[in-house]
Amino acid sequence: AVMLTREMGKPIAQSRGEVLKCAKSMRFYAEKAEEFLAPQVLADPSKVNASQAMAIWQPLGVVLAVMPWNYPLWQVIRFAGPALMAGNSGVLKHASNVPQSALYLNDIFTRAGFPEGAFITLMISASSVSSVIDDWRIKAVTLTGSEPAGRAVAERAGRQIKPSVMELGGGLEVLGNNVNFTVGSRNLFDREAQRSPEFAGVIGGLQDPMGRNFYARVQFDL
Repeated sequence: AVMLTREMGKPIAQSRGEVLKCAKSMRFYAEKAEEFLAPQVLADPSKVNASQAMAIWQPLGVVLAVMPWNYPLWQVIRFAGPALMAGNSGVLKHASNVPQSALYLNDIFTRAGFPEGAFITLMISASSVSSVIDDWRIKAVTLTGSEPAGRAVAERAGRQIKPSVMELGGGLEVLGNNVNFTVGSRNLFDREAQRSPEFAGVIGGLQDPMGRNFYARVQFDL
């Protein structure tokens, strides 16, 4: 938790919450993996012109994950936990501004008992991601990040006929001379301020105390 706070600046309480969430997630998949991956026998195989039929789950192989800085551990764990439990291997390209978190994640799964090399971190630039996607050993790609980044990664994966999963978002811009903030807006703006470095507050005249306090805090935080 201290590492997260030092590296990307979130309050220590939020860092501890993130670590706890990661631990709970890993325990969940450890307990449920066998149940989730059990073969499912089709109740009426005649529907597929068979005397017996079932669905079985098989790993894809090595999955490349391109992850953002705002939740340095959780964004990775929520992918890696179920992916590794299902028998896949993981390769991480983390955001360049959270190298300590990236290196911490490099061997955490080995220390937890997974086979050596089941999960590794690549300390590479964004420009090198395309060549990794092209590698024949990469069988699928997932990304959490901006729409331009997602578009580029999905397009590259598509060229290689590799499945991809994208969670995309962008900055929230607040523009105007008379912006009134409501109490209900607080969580939205807090979330956007933490989630996206593109968050922009170009406000000429905030009319209420909450708006002024929020803008001052966002300027400081970013």
